[in-house]
Amino acid sequence: MLLLTSQQPLRHAAVDLLRAYDSALSDQQLSWLTAGMREMLRLIGVNDWVLWIGHHLSALFMHTIISTLMLLFMMVKRNQEGKPFIYYSDPLLLFWILMHFCHSCLLHAMLLSVLFASRK
Repeated sequence: MLLLTSQQPLRHAAVDLLRAYDSALSDQQLSWLTAGMREMLRLIGVNDWVLWIGHHLSALFMHTIISTLMLLFMMVKRNQEGKPFIYYSDPLLLFWILMHFCHSCLLHAMLLSVLFASRK
């Protein structure tokens, strides 16, 4: 039972909370948390290529936002002279280069995950 009294410090309450969470996991009450998401999606009939494309698109969306923010910072923010940090470059060319770099990083990470996947 988790009761916070004036005699019981806050760290004891945190330890009690962690013990309750650990006992819930060990009793298999939260077995859906320990099961892998990939296996659960396979049970409902999702193909592997759909999983790969889903991971790729979600990461590419995140990288698009990051690349856009980087580009805005480099093209809009002014230095002491009043010019952007990158003045003589085309913003679309920089965005294209950043997106191709992000795409190649994603494909490299997927390749490494295939090579080093364990079946244990």
